[in-house]
Amino acid sequence: MKKILVVEDDPIMRETIQDILSFNGYEVDCAKGGVDAIEKIYDTNYDLIITDLLMPRRDGYDVIHSAIGQNPNARIMAISGGGSISANEYLAMAKDIGAKMVLSKPFDVDHFITMVRTTIELDK
Repeated sequence: MKKILVVEDDPIMRETIQDILSFNGYEVDCAKGGVDAIEKIYDTNYDLIITDLLMPRRDGYDVIHSAIGQNPNARIMAISGGGSISANEYLAMAKDIGAKMVLSKPFDVDHFITMVRTTIELDK
């Protein structure tokens, strides 16, 4: 079973993503933010890390840097609903620093699962 880490500070979004992934047969760990995620990344080898970008203290960019520092081949999907700039601009920056896939929130569940499957299979 593929293991996925979901990093999301919004509890409703985090639980929704966890439920979607679990329903589709994935083992899911969750982190409430970047600090928690970075600890988990150093303790566990994940098949995919899905991270929100805008979070307090340690953001998704810190998560991406830490994951790639731990494993240069880490598969990472960045998600964002935007903030002071558009979600597309945040997501483009995430792609520039190593996210394999990006997706803006809110997203279509079927499209999300397709992107998860595609990202897990990258570089195999």
